[in-house]
Amino acid sequence: MLDFGGRARIGLTEAVLCERKSPDKISDILGEHLERKVPCLLTRLSQEKLSALSDRARTGIDYDGTSVGYGVVRDGQLNLYSALGSCAPGVVAVNIDNGYGAACAVLHLLNGLGD
Repeated sequence: MLDFGGRARIGLTEAVLCERKSPDKISDILGEHLERKVPCLLTRLSQEKLSALSDRARTGIDYDGTSVGYGVVRDGQLNLYSALGSCAPGVVAVNIDNGYGAACAVLHLLNGLGD
């Protein structure tokens, strides 16, 4: 199921997790977004999958390679434990590879300032 109303509802376009999707499935999703002229964010899209997408699906893609950083010490566990150990109201902690989550948190913060 695709969410074409996210931007109007929460101020964010749809984010599509590409890591476990086939290039054909990603192409289908992008085709629907192109038809409706609705932008979307592709996350975890590898260079190999990008290359395998149809020409139509690659139209308008601004590609930045998949990050390889997951924090330090045991796949980011130190970062997780330090964030969990320092929880406080109004504090948001995200891992090094969660820029989308950080953007969502900032958007919610900014939307709340108008109240």
